[in-house]
Amino acid sequence: MRRISGMTILVLAALLSACAANPSDQSAFPSLRIGVNPWVGYGPLYIAAERGFFAQEGVDVELVNTNYDEGEVALAMKQVDANAMVFSDAVAQAAAGIPLQLVWVFDNSAGGDVVVGSSDVARPEDLRGKRIGFSYGTFSQLFVSRGLANYGLTPDDVTVVNLPQAGIPAALAAGQIDAGHTVDPYLAETLQNGGHILFTSADTPGVIVDGLAFQSQVARERPEDVQAVVRALAAATQWWLDNPDEGNQLVARSMGIPPQDMAGIMSGVRLLSLSDNLTAFSPFTLGDQSLYESARFASELFAQSGIIDQTPDLHQLINSSFVQTLSEN
Repeated sequence: MRRISGMTILVLAALLSACAANPSDQSAFPSLRIGVNPWVGYGPLYIAAERGFFAQEGVDVELVNTNYDEGEVALAMKQVDANAMVFSDAVAQAAAGIPLQLVWVFDNSAGGDVVVGSSDVARPEDLRGKRIGFSYGTFSQLFVSRGLANYGLTPDDVTVVNLPQAGIPAALAAGQIDAGHTVDPYLAETLQNGGHILFTSADTPGVIVDGLAFQSQVARERPEDVQAVVRALAAATQWWLDNPDEGNQLVARSMGIPPQDMAGIMSGVRLLSLSDNLTAFSPFTLGDQSLYESARFASELFAQSGIIDQTPDLHQLINSSFVQTLSEN
């Protein structure tokens, strides 16, 4: 149900010339088009649509269902006005010159992302010299790197195999890798085949943060609509927090997930309320709750890996004005 794989920043950078040559005609999109991919943390988008929170706020929203890669490309190509995505990948896009503004944070992965190992890898410390699969150049790399660091290891201590999360079960079963980063439903398949969990995103707080990024042009030209979207998402999130069973049922139906699986999946996801967003967006917040800290960590690792050349202007990327305005009303 998670992101299939991340689009590398090198590919996205190559799209910039096409973006410049084909500017978005905003008049052609009276609705705000928001890309969404199959991850339960994006459930407030479905709730806001299904329960009428967008309509109550007077904003017309069209949810565009994509896989993760398609959503990133669509945002870069200005085919959607906004996209639900992992924040660190928005950092990489911004560093490549794609003008984005993060306006809302949906959730933190708090156990939903895992590194699984074969029976030959009993403990995380045993990964030294082993082959580990993850999606290079994306949030997956950040998660694995931070997780390894918890056990005194670096990516240089392992052999990296570039694989999407969906490919981990088969590669592990075939002996092509010794461990890998995956999520449900691929995790369930891996465990059924004899794999076991080595560490999870609960061990790497603040690394995998999911948010909503708008094209900067749209945020500038349609601020009232963007504000309405943020109001609707805050209301939808609070409704879900107050009505977890009903919310789980709605999100499961929207995503085609067996309802009975939702409680287990949501145990690895921390939904963020308006109050949590105010904390995350504040430049004065320290530690793993800070978007600025997450962005600096992502920028440093991506730069060390040669994926980006420079740290983006975080004050341009992280637009706190919409959640701040909401808190004042």
